[in-house]
Amino acid sequence: MGSGRPSDAIRVLRRTQRATDRYPERRGLPRPPVQWDRFRALVVPAARPGPAPTENVLRSPHH
Repeated sequence: MGSGRPSDAIRVLRRTQRATDRYPERRGLPRPPVQWDRFRALVVPAARPGPAPTENVLRSPHH
């Protein structure tokens, strides 16, 4: 992240965000929807004590 200064980290994050936004635009693709329910499913098991669930909640629905 550069020299380790906070400004370097912010610069890298902004540059990455712009590149991420340009990728689908250049290809004429729609912005993919975020599957928030899958992210929330990760938070709930992590907050509870005990063994982690074995199901992969981020598995692609196409596989």
